[in-house]
Amino acid sequence: MIYLIHRRDVIKSVPTRWKEQYPKWYEDTTRQRQTQALDKLDLNTCSPEDIKAIIGNDSWTENECHECKRNVDTIIFIGDEPDYDAKYVQICADCLGMAHQLMTQKDSVE
Repeated sequence: MIYLIHRRDVIKSVPTRWKEQYPKWYEDTTRQRQTQALDKLDLNTCSPEDIKAIIGNDSWTENECHECKRNVDTIIFIGDEPDYDAKYVQICADCLGMAHQLMTQKDSVE
């Protein structure tokens, strides 16, 4: 399976993923306030910083290339759907381009 992951899609998925991670919250808790604040965001325009301000870290909006470790706007996902023992890689366009160059060089050598 190969597909693109855009940061905006990651941002739009935060409230759902948050509720899956924290399905129960009790009256007057931090999680309740965070869930309510996430639900009020305009997911079409809010920034990763807006989400970080609510949650307290930026891990929920990361779109990190597994090769260069940069947090990029668009990555290419290759492999199994993420799961406990899934094999996959998320790679940015720059690293994919370098991989393609390596494959092209290898093909010309043989």
